[in-house]
Amino acid sequence: LFEVAGSEHMHALQAVQSTYELVEGPLWSDDQPRRSCVTFIGRNLPSQDSLRAALLKCRAEAEGAV
Repeated sequence: LFEVAGSEHMHALQAVQSTYELVEGPLWSDDQPRRSCVTFIGRNLPSQDSLRAALLKCRAEAEGAV
């Protein structure tokens, strides 16, 4: 589940090897915290620190951030 910058909708990502699909879901509710959650399932995955570092590189900057 991902929060996508500029969208009021939740987004779901499903991926298998190099094939992936990002699907727009329902609107975020006003009382629901907007956060992204990722679950990796597989064998011989990189370390948690390596995955975290790679995902943080994809993070959008907050509007108005310097």
